[in-house]
Amino acid sequence: MEALITKIQGDSTLMFAAAMVVVILLFIVLVVVISAMRVKSYKDRFINTQIDNHEKENTIVLLQKELGELKIKNAQDEQELQHFGQTKEKLVETEKHLLTVQTEFNELSKLQSQTQANLENYEEMHLQLQEEHSHVTKRYEELQDDINKLRVNNARLLMKLETEARFSSVLQHRKEPEVK
Repeated sequence: MEALITKIQGDSTLMFAAAMVVVILLFIVLVVVISAMRVKSYKDRFINTQIDNHEKENTIVLLQKELGELKIKNAQDEQELQHFGQTKEKLVETEKHLLTVQTEFNELSKLQSQTQANLENYEEMHLQLQEEHSHVTKRYEELQDDINKLRVNNARLLMKLETEARFSSVLQHRKEPEVK
C-alpha cells in the first residue's frame, strides 16, 4: 500500500484521479451520511407522525364518543324542551282554569255568606215565632179555659133563666086563674 501511495504521489494524473476518487468517495459518503440522516430523520418523523396519528385517532374516537353523547343529550334536551313547551301551555291553561275556579269560589263564598246570614236571620225569626207561638198557645189555652168557664156559666144562667121562666110561668098560671 505504501508503494501504491508513493506511485500515486509521483504521477500527477494518478494523483488527480486519486483525488477525484477520494472526492467522489467523500461525495458518496456524504450523500450516504446525509441520506442516512434524512432516513433517520424521516423515520423519526414517521414514528412521531404515527404516534401523533395514534393520539389523534384516540382523540377523534373520544371526540366522536363525546359528540354521540352530546347528540343524545341534545335530543333529550330538545325532547325536554318540547315537553317544557307543552307543560308551559298546560300551565297557562291551568292558571286560566284556576282563575275561573277562584272567581266561582269567591262568588260561591259570597253566596254562602249571604245564605248563612239569611239562615241566621230565619233562625232568629223562627225562635221569635216559636216564642210567640208558645205565648199565643198559652193565651189560647187560657182563652179556652175562660170560654169553657163562660159556657158553663152561660149554661147555668140559661138553666136558671129557664127555671125562673118556668117558675114565673107557673106563677103566672096560678095567678091567671085567680084573675079570671
